[in-house]
Amino acid sequence: MLSARAFIACVCLTIFAGAIALRIEYLNAGLGGYLPHYEGKWRFAARAAERLSQERRIRDARFQQFLETQERAPTDQELKDLLASPLIPQEITSIETRVEEQFRKDQRRASLHVWLSTAGLLQYPLSLACTVWGLCLLMSKSPRGLTLRIGAATIVVIAGTCLALAFTRDYYGSLGW
Repeated sequence: MLSARAFIACVCLTIFAGAIALRIEYLNAGLGGYLPHYEGKWRFAARAAERLSQERRIRDARFQQFLETQERAPTDQELKDLLASPLIPQEITSIETRVEEQFRKDQRRASLHVWLSTAGLLQYPLSLACTVWGLCLLMSKSPRGLTLRIGAATIVVIAGTCLALAFTRDYYGSLGW
């Protein structure tokens, strides 16, 4: 016969597993369904690198516009002037906006990565243990009867869902290790 302490411990572990799954799903939804992620390494751009990338994109657009309007290759002096000309305020605002958007997205992605690499990996054995434990409670011959069976069935459903999410979202495989 299983004790009340064992049941309470199983309930607590199941709640913990459910909280982990909910947090990872919340972060994943905030990134537009990023998991499973099989594109190799996770990308986290620094603000300075992202700013340079955006400036380069604007200068390349200027160069393309020059080529389209002039229909000839620029001279060396024109090319220097084109690449060295300062950015106008609208371009600077556009760059800052894009850099901040990318930075916020990278922060959310980094948070998801941290959760996956710590609690997400814990989800596999924890959810499996809670599912098996819940099944044992469900099959036990206890004098508590219906209350225990309802609680055990709830544990099995929650822990099984957590385990299914860990496998369908491929927490381990998404880390790119």
